[in-house]
Amino acid sequence: MSRIGPWGAAEGGVREGLHIVDVDVALDGALVGHGVLFHPADDEGHFAALAAERVSISRAFGSMRIARCRASRDSSGFLRAEAFGSELLLPDALAAMIEHALGVGVRAPVSAKFAHQTGVLADTTRMDRRRTQPLSDWTIDIDEDDGCVAVKLSAALHALHLQGWDKDASNYWSAQDGARVEVHFTINPATRIACFGPYGLPLPDAAVMPAMLVDPSPLSALNIANAPVGAGTQLGLGEGRWFNFYEAKGLSYLSITECSQPSRTAAGFLTSDNHPHWPRIHINGLTMDSIWFATKNSPTVRLSAEGDSVGSLDYPGSGGWTDKITSVETEIMLNESGLHFAVEVRSPKSQSVCFRLPWELLVLRYPKFIPRRPVSEPSTSAIIAV
Repeated sequence: MSRIGPWGAAEGGVREGLHIVDVDVALDGALVGHGVLFHPADDEGHFAALAAERVSISRAFGSMRIARCRASRDSSGFLRAEAFGSELLLPDALAAMIEHALGVGVRAPVSAKFAHQTGVLADTTRMDRRRTQPLSDWTIDIDEDDGCVAVKLSAALHALHLQGWDKDASNYWSAQDGARVEVHFTINPATRIACFGPYGLPLPDAAVMPAMLVDPSPLSALNIANAPVGAGTQLGLGEGRWFNFYEAKGLSYLSITECSQPSRTAAGFLTSDNHPHWPRIHINGLTMDSIWFATKNSPTVRLSAEGDSVGSLDYPGSGGWTDKITSVETEIMLNESGLHFAVEVRSPKSQSVCFRLPWELLVLRYPKFIPRRPVSEPSTSAIIAV
């Protein structure tokens, strides 16, 4: 695949694995790593010992799940990944360690052990009735080299205790003392930038061309080169306007700031030095998780709040200052062109903004918004092997 930037010129001097079109993310938002998932066949042959050189790391629903996969590059720049064989469901603690490493980096090699029973290996990637092997004696090792994060996981194929109500869970390797499941995979720097936005990776960060506002793309016609993401950056698109969209997950608030037209680097990502147009709208208690739960029941959601702790309009300056928001009205709609926001806040100075988060951004950073059944038919565009 010829790597072509969103401005219509091939990226020059950017080595493989560092450009936005080298991002290894599937159309369902799963990370795709070079690596293996290996275990011996169980005693009765339910868990086949299959071979594959890539693994998918699903992060859309529930626990982080790892499976073998076949992957090919779609003309959208995303991967078409087909998971097959058994599937590893990671404990939340290990999933959090992996996500932290991908998002923040690894200053020194990390190792940990969990002796207790947690996580399972399922005999299929299908979500209906399936056999599961509870796991114990976990080990994890994480390291980073030149921006690539390498993860090694291992667990004993042995349950310390079985729940009587779960008829599909058993010790399927009881005749194989010491049998283990092993997973090794690496995630490249471009994928980390696209999905988590860390700073400090070995990618070019100088602006080379202005980013262009493009027409909305449905899920069936994505173009990863148009994704409005970069290190520490994710932007919403309005009518001729750009908006810096920030979610403080631990503090449960969203902030929205109109900004100047951004630029793209030689690697195709947005630069992080987008000049803000103040004030910044700061809304408390609104998170992407709460929005996702709301849009599961209805594609259009209207939210309103009044009081002393709704949020603030924040201004710059040596000391900065803040106007308290007294009320906020928000309409959010999920449709074929992305997640749309219409926000109106009232304070001593009222403010209103309208913008959307395009599907390219949602697939990369908020894949849980992708419907389990596509909004429209899959693309029939060319497939390019990777």
